[in-house]
Amino acid sequence: EGLNKWLCIPVLLIAALFIVSFLLSPLALLVLLLLVCTFSEAKMNGIWRSRLIYLAALLLGALVLWGVAGLAAPGAMDFYRCLLIATLVSLVPVAVYAYRSNLRNIFITMGLFLGAMVFLPTTDYIFNSILRQHQRDRILSFLGIINDPLGTDYNVNQAKIAIGSGGLAGKGFLQGTQIKYGFVPERHTDFIFCTVGEEWGFLGALTVLGLLCALILRLMRMGERQEEPFGRIYCYSVAAILLFHVLVNVGMTVGLMPVMGIPLPFMSYGGSSLIAFTILVFIAVRLDAATRQFSLGAKY
Repeated sequence: EGLNKWLCIPVLLIAALFIVSFLLSPLALLVLLLLVCTFSEAKMNGIWRSRLIYLAALLLGALVLWGVAGLAAPGAMDFYRCLLIATLVSLVPVAVYAYRSNLRNIFITMGLFLGAMVFLPTTDYIFNSILRQHQRDRILSFLGIINDPLGTDYNVNQAKIAIGSGGLAGKGFLQGTQIKYGFVPERHTDFIFCTVGEEWGFLGALTVLGLLCALILRLMRMGERQEEPFGRIYCYSVAAILLFHVLVNVGMTVGLMPVMGIPLPFMSYGGSSLIAFTILVFIAVRLDAATRQFSLGAKY
């Protein structure tokens, strides 16, 4: 509520860099950052020709530096270091140009680029020192870097088999073989959606998702009717919480997201989650009822 959009960009950039750093080499990541920052700044200011010239000059400078370094000290510097040095040196004339031309967007883009370059070396520390081993394995498995069908990938593989075997209409209530014989772990909590997919098929899964989407849209509609900022923010926050849980829970059962252990609202077994979701929704309903009562009183 009232948050500056420029504060959201660094957060999204950090999340994207953390994931992309596992998939790309340092050189490819540096080239990607240069292209994204340069083209985004060119789009904001509407100046393309000079930005393309800048990229060409940067590439030429890196190649010249690489060639000179190869002649002076063969093997001492690779092309990644040469491109990084050329980029950092080029930021000085870029900053002077932005100051003289009064282009504030260039300073913002430069700040995001430097912040990304500072953050990249810390990804290894975050991944190896802060995250636990099972969390690291889940991330690497989700990105396809490791493959462990009988270990890390076992839950997701069995969940896919259970949902896929349900077909269009499912196998029937309590007739799912993957669920009945315990092939799917945590089938009553985190992987409860597998039970729906196997026993009731595509139609049952579509019905459950449709009902959850209708509830989320209804909460958003209730938020739009609120006349006070607190009620509006609260209803939208509850809708966002439910949407996040649905996306993560369903996504991890079909392999679109890493396994995080988040329950499916109003379906996963557990009294604490059910009570929490119920209280959240009932407070939103009470706020909406108070708004309606106030509107009727003002009308009459």
